[in-house]
Amino acid sequence: MDEQVLKPISEVSYLTVGNAWRYRAVLRYFYDQHERLRHYLFPEEVLEHLQRSLFFYDYAGDQLQQDLAQLVEWKNLVPRQDTGRVASIEEFKKKRFRYQATPYTIEIERMVRQLEQMGESFGGSLEKTLFDRLLTLLKRLVAEDEGDLGKGAAPARSVDRPGRPPSPGVWSGFRAGSRWMRFWPPPGGRQGCLPDVRCRRFFR
Repeated sequence: MDEQVLKPISEVSYLTVGNAWRYRAVLRYFYDQHERLRHYLFPEEVLEHLQRSLFFYDYAGDQLQQDLAQLVEWKNLVPRQDTGRVASIEEFKKKRFRYQATPYTIEIERMVRQLEQMGESFGGSLEKTLFDRLLTLLKRLVAEDEGDLGKGAAPARSVDRPGRPPSPGVWSGFRAGSRWMRFWPPPGGRQGCLPDVRCRRFFR
């Protein structure tokens, strides 16, 4: 037996650890940019991309730095010190880095993307749950609702806190017309359900 078969592969650690959802989001962005021939990324760019998602609404720069450091340790990313924008010795000492995904990581992400596209009939960890499929349908309704709003329909309002989104940390469910609708049972066991058909998603 080849010794290579017996060696652990640290590059796949990010797929199974507790914060896998964060690591996967970071590396998927690196993979997508790699496919666009953009191989080196600055942390600020990665953070800006992630914060566009409501799943990362409270994701801070120091958390990203910790995640990048962990991905470097697992050999998913390679840091390169950026000296092109240095204007002083002090700036040079700060060691501003940009990052590149390693070849192993690119191939791992390519494989994961293929697994995601295999459909619902193969089973496995990436198969969508009933909730995931329902969420996909709701996203389609969101697009339809936004199209209706663009044609002059009345904007939705929250009954939780008029004029303001719900507090962070509360599963806010889905906004429907002028009401908020929540699923039963929502994540975390919180109660509440306002029935409606057309909904707008608003996660914390």
